[in-house]
Amino acid sequence: MSLLIKSVTDQVRLPQYGAFALEDQGRNVRDPGPLGVDPGPGAWFQAVDDGAGISSEHGWQEVGVQLELWDGLPRTTEEWDKSQDALIYFTSGKVAAVEVEYYNNEHNILDLGRAGAHWNVRALMRQLRPVRPEDSIRMRVDLEAYLFQFWPA
Repeated sequence: MSLLIKSVTDQVRLPQYGAFALEDQGRNVRDPGPLGVDPGPGAWFQAVDDGAGISSEHGWQEVGVQLELWDGLPRTTEEWDKSQDALIYFTSGKVAAVEVEYYNNEHNILDLGRAGAHWNVRALMRQLRPVRPEDSIRMRVDLEAYLFQFWPA
């Protein structure tokens, strides 16, 4: 049975078009990396070197994000609306969920403990409640939650 080694939680603001990214904090900033990734029609999670692009069905919201490091294939005990597994290469092994538009540099970082390595990741998304009419006049804060579980490749 796999063990959870550590985890960090954070909040990320999504612009009107509903996107954010997982980003290696040591990546070459001249390369757009995950910040330039659009998962495409019908997709919601796209892994690339040094991160991933994530698309939400709803924009203009602040979502809860949890990043977890496991010693092996993680177990998931809760129900999630979407789930996708992928393989990602990280340059530094220090990962954060980041905005693609608001540029808040103060995000919690999960240190995977190994640089220059491939990692398995499971991306999970849960809709917490339906969209309400009053959501169109303010930033939504309790609509979706995301969990990203990493384990050695």
